[in-house]
Amino acid sequence: MRSGSAAFLTAYERHQNQHRPHQALSLRPPTHRPAEVVDLSVGIQRRDAVDVGIGAGETGLMIATTGLGGIVGAMVARPMAARLGSARAVLLDKAGLAPTGLLIPLTDRGAGLALFVLGGVVIVAGVVAGNVVFSGFIQTYVPGELMGRVTSSVQLVNFGAMPLGGVLAGALAGAFTVRTALWTMMIGFVLSGLILLASPLRRLRDLPSGRLGTRL
Repeated sequence: MRSGSAAFLTAYERHQNQHRPHQALSLRPPTHRPAEVVDLSVGIQRRDAVDVGIGAGETGLMIATTGLGGIVGAMVARPMAARLGSARAVLLDKAGLAPTGLLIPLTDRGAGLALFVLGGVVIVAGVVAGNVVFSGFIQTYVPGELMGRVTSSVQLVNFGAMPLGGVLAGALAGAFTVRTALWTMMIGFVLSGLILLASPLRRLRDLPSGRLGTRL
């Protein structure tokens, strides 16, 4: 074992000292074959995923701007629930505002960039506001001994769907185009609101109050 390790280290030292510069960024082992070295003189072809005429900085600013929707959603959640009713507020936030997401695939150069910001801000605001109202309902309705199970089950479905969505979006973008993937995902997002519209929520003004199993 010791002799084998010593031979490996000796070969590695010889490789490092006798091949400088030796394409260190390629991280090749001492036993690599020069014939397999990638021809670094070959140019890399690059194309934008969706060309809307802006750079990386502007793209990051637009994405960051959509985060303002979360602040707005958190601020309006409580007054919206008080005015419309908690059940109606959830329906509006989760299902009623979802169609604005269809503005995102329409994003284009110039004034068309506003479609991305508008769609993103409204969607994020709706999701956050709906989550605030529904999370408050869970905390007041579910018995304490069941809170951990209910919360973990909700989060399992919520976060468990994210990697699946990422894989699906990447597969669609690779097989077709990024814009096609955006259309597919946004249409699916809008249709997901039909689940709430088909539930008993559509007949309620407010979500049930009191603690489950102890309500009068």
